Amino acid sequence: MDKKYFNYSISMLDFLTNYVGIDAFIDEEALVNLSKATHKDIKELGIEYIKAIPFEAVTQEDILLGNILLVYDGKSTKRNKRIAPYIRPEILMLEKEENLKRGDDYARRIISKKNKE
Repeated sequence: MDKKYFNYSISMLDFLTNYVGIDAFIDEEALVNLSKATHKDIKELGIEYIKAIPFEAVTQEDILLGNILLVYDGKSTKRNKRIAPYIRPEILMLEKEENLKRGDDYARRIISKKNKE
């Protein structure tokens, strides 16, 4: 993945509050703790509609269209951003709602893209 796209990254806390809406479910102290969370911590929480994918499965188009969000975690520094690509939660929600209605499945395409190559 081209390093210039790292400029489009957002913090884990921004991702959780603005795209997942987690601030509606937890208190301020827990929110402060989440600002220090790593990608591994978030994975272990098992929050629905949060799915990280390998960089190899991400295209520039996915990032520019906002379908994939580049998120850096709480252990990141200015010199070393620990970034992981996440599927935009709305896509996973829509996929779940419409999975019965249509055969094309965007989230699954992104996740399995690497396996096809």
